[in-house]
Amino acid sequence: MVEDYRTNPAISQSQLKLLLGSNPNIFNTVEEPELYFEERKHFLIGDAVDIQLTRSIEEFNQKFHVSNVQNKPSDTIKSIVNQVYDEVKAFNSRNPSYDQTIGNIQEYPEYILLGCNDHEYQMRWNEQTRINKVVEAWEYWEDLKAAEGKTVLSQEENDLISQIVMSIRTSPNTSKYFQTNKNIEVLYQLAIYFPYQGVDCKALLDMVVVDHKEKTIQPIDIKTMGDQSIYFPKSKSDLFSIIQDKNKALL
Repeated sequence: MVEDYRTNPAISQSQLKLLLGSNPNIFNTVEEPELYFEERKHFLIGDAVDIQLTRSIEEFNQKFHVSNVQNKPSDTIKSIVNQVYDEVKAFNSRNPSYDQTIGNIQEYPEYILLGCNDHEYQMRWNEQTRINKVVEAWEYWEDLKAAEGKTVLSQEENDLISQIVMSIRTSPNTSKYFQTNKNIEVLYQLAIYFPYQGVDCKALLDMVVVDHKEKTIQPIDIKTMGDQSIYFPKSKSDLFSIIQDKNKALL
């Protein structure tokens, strides 16, 4: 199971990438988020593409809520809205006799102002102006209510995900991995665990293509990039180099 893989303490490729930085000590530190709520778009898109290609549409629908809004608010406004939403939910949980219905965002000016102050948002503006600016993101607030804990995708993000999935499924270079063949068995999200020079490691393989006729096994890792694909080979070679010397870097 994917959840079992994520909770296993072995070192993953994502963790090893931290060693590519100038300071290997970052590997053993926990980076505090700059905002209350942070969302890295490239991770979001990559995760959604991965689920659509290697898992089921049911799992995608369980994890993501697709908004009718074309674009999300700015990172700071989005973070403030998430904080206000969590504060309202926490208040409701502490007061079970209270009406549990979450209202419109403009009904919570005190929470909005608290969120603005915590984020040091436009501190030179007067309080009502700051509150009004956050209230403008009411559509995103309604998305959080409808999502009920799922990750919200804007229309722009969902369209990009669909384009990437379609490209991978139809491209001459990759479509063969998604075609039905009686001699081919495809294993999705296969977790493997292995020691390397005394260090426990793990990897979650997106796809493993087993050709029973040719007696071959081919692991496949699906990657999406925020940069041009021409730079992909260099990023992979950098990672392989750091893996070879990771024991020294971990000291």
